[in-house]
Amino acid sequence: MELSVLVGQFPIKCDINENLKNILSILEQSEEDDLVVLPEGALSGYSEDISFLENIDLHKLECAMEQ
Repeated sequence: MELSVLVGQFPIKCDINENLKNILSILEQSEEDDLVVLPEGALSGYSEDISFLENIDLHKLECAMEQ
């Protein structure tokens, strides 16, 4: 069995809308059965300083996850 894997690399920011735009662009380039691998925090963004978690708009994140 062959598995097609697409690694999605992009500059992740603490901007859910921009991250979602990049993720959707990667998904548009994939085939239906591809395994698409993204970095941890690719949608929400991340920082070495965990205080960024307090600023995540959970409603915006939930809507982005539904997309």
